[in-house]
Amino acid sequence: MNHFKTKYFYPGINFKCFKLISLISLLFSCETEIPLDIQEHSKILVVEGWIEQDKTAKILLTYSAGYFESIDSNSLRNYAATRAKVTLFNDDTSEILTLKPNEAYFPPLYYFSSRIKGKFNSKYSIKIEDAGKVYDATTTIPNLIKPDSVWFENYEGNDTLGLLWIEIADDINSENYYRTMVKRLGKDKSFVPTLTSVYNDRLFNGKTIRLSLSRGNNTILEIGESRFFETEDTLILKFCLMDKPHYDFWNSVQNSIITSSNPFSANKTEIKSNIENGLGIWGGYAAFYDTIITK
Repeated sequence: MNHFKTKYFYPGINFKCFKLISLISLLFSCETEIPLDIQEHSKILVVEGWIEQDKTAKILLTYSAGYFESIDSNSLRNYAATRAKVTLFNDDTSEILTLKPNEAYFPPLYYFSSRIKGKFNSKYSIKIEDAGKVYDATTTIPNLIKPDSVWFENYEGNDTLGLLWIEIADDINSENYYRTMVKRLGKDKSFVPTLTSVYNDRLFNGKTIRLSLSRGNNTILEIGESRFFETEDTLILKFCLMDKPHYDFWNSVQNSIITSSNPFSANKTEIKSNIENGLGIWGGYAAFYDTIITK
């Protein structure tokens, strides 16, 4: 962060400045120790889980960390919750999920279903039992709206950089909540949310709209890097619809990241969650995939 110091010189106020400096020095010479009662952090289960049509459920479980706890690459794996019992429910069917390694995510372990797969217009609930506590959440997979067209366009005549564009005919008969993610083959391990990845149809309900998609960041540490895609890349677009609680979570995360990247703004964004007794999200996706070779 840059610190700017500006000096102001006004004639005839030297003596006043001297008295003010003397008063400040006197005040700071009287130091009083203020004891701080910092309560011990009580870890909370954090959930990131999703299910989409024709695919099995995936759930990552971690524990929250205290603000003053030291975290490094060696200790990160200690925050993974690997002894939980996770049960998935759909209609009259239930399944206990299995823990499986996957290096595309962090932690590199996730719980997955093998029998229950997502269906449009269906409800899915999870029950997580861990360390004597129970966590519940419910989500739905809505109907799918496919983009009318998807294309890559160079940015203002640049031969090597550009943005993805999509055209959507929004359904006037329902409130729709969207999320967009992109995976660059050979560069990204998993799908990365676009720079602005979630939005609703409040301003374009029932209309056809064109939206530009900028490249997002894999982590918050990459904020400020190029927002463009490069030519000669193979991009896989993941275009999703979700229910409102699912949207509310990712919208609050998105707003928090935007606020945190501004050094002149205090981040007071509350991250919303649908996990009873815990943090995070359990959400359903109606997902559409498209492959674009940028040229």
